Formats: sequence, structure tokens, C-alpha cells
Amino acid sequence: MLIGKGNIDPLTPNATLVQQIFSELEDVILKDFMAEGVHYSRLLYDTLLMPWDLPTPVKAFPKDKHIRIEWNRDGILEAGEADFFSASEVSLSQLGFMLGTSSAVTRWREVNGEKTGTDEDCVRLTLNKVAQAVGYKDEVEANNSKFKLKIGTAFVLLIFERVAE
Repeated sequence: MLIGKGNIDPLTPNATLVQQIFSELEDVILKDFMAEGVHYSRLLYDTLLMPWDLPTPVKAFPKDKHIRIEWNRDGILEAGEADFFSASEVSLSQLGFMLGTSSAVTRWREVNGEKTGTDEDCVRLTLNKVAQAVGYKDEVEANNSKFKLKIGTAFVLLIFERVAE
């Protein structure tokens, strides 16, 4: 899934709308079906309380002894990173398969069984909206035309040095 944090290539036709469509899937439709804590990784741990921000700060992990390294915050590959953090190009059917394996979609489908596999399925609705946003009638037409969507992934690494108290 685009969780953790994925973004659409800004060169995608109508990229802003396409990103909004995926955000609607994750932030509205699947919000109540996501495991607790997933939002931290989707926000690159921006909202995670650090040891020094806790009501009782953990002195063993001082702020000046930590490192935060980010790659591709906006899902766009940095120069020279193509070999390590490569973006993915996927058809809408491949993306649908990937989305369909996510825990949040699985839980949504368990609750909305009558919609699973129909045009009202959360993944199918999303992919059809994306297809239309980039100029196709629906997901089938986009797949038949060999349309590929480029998705970049952002990563963050938090390193904490423990000091003696």
C-alpha cells in the first residue's frame, strides 16, 4: 500500500488530483481499518513523541544524541539514489493487487463483504478514479493502454545514542 509514505510522481498527468485520490483512500475510506500506529510511519514519525518530549523525559536519550535521516520525503528520488531507493512503475492492475494485500483493505473487505470484488470495492473505486484523473474511461482502459503509474517511497531512519544517566 502507499502507506509508509508513498507519493505519486509529480510528472504524472493530474498528479495533484491523483495524490488526493490515494489520500482519500488512506485518510478517509481506510482510516478506521488501519492498525494503531500506522499513522506514525505514514507521517514519517513526525508526530511520534521523542524521549525528550515525554511528560517525564527519558534522560538516557538526549535530543543532541540522535540523528534523523530522511530519503525522498515527497516520494521523489534524489540524484544518485536510483539504485537503492528506486521508484516503482506499476500498472493499475498491479497496484490494485498490491493495495488488496494491505491489512487495512483486508479489514475493510471483511466488513464490507457485499462490496468486495464489485465496482463499489474501495480499491476498484480508487483505481477507476485514478484512471479517469489521468485521462482514461476506467481502470480497464488504462491497463489496456499499458499506462504505468510511478510511485516513489519516502523513508526515515531514527538513530538514538543511549548515554549513561
